[in-house]
Amino acid sequence: MHLPTGTVVEVDDAAHFTSFRLAALELYRPDAALGFDVGEHAALCREWCARTDGLDRGLAAKGFGFGGRQRERAYHDALRDLAVPAMGHPPVLRIVAVDGDGAAAYARHRDALLALSGS
Repeated sequence: MHLPTGTVVEVDDAAHFTSFRLAALELYRPDAALGFDVGEHAALCREWCARTDGLDRGLAAKGFGFGGRQRERAYHDALRDLAVPAMGHPPVLRIVAVDGDGAAAYARHRDALLALSGS
């Protein structure tokens, strides 16, 4: 969280781009206050889901059972996306890092991150 502005910053690796996340994104209202491009995230979900839907399939997720880690992650992402602005905070800023390269992700989102601090 960027404390001066109350902005939640999330870094999404490949595991966040599943068919379950896509299903959640497709239910968002068009006027939802979001700090990321829903279309871009939906496209990444379509691109990556064949590889990511099976991740952690043998692990249990609280409230979602075995094989439910992707559904649990999609639920928590959607909860933060929609509840944080509803509680009076700025929209969640999502940083895409499907390649696992934090430095490249920072470079792609540098301007948005610096805008938070007014730098």
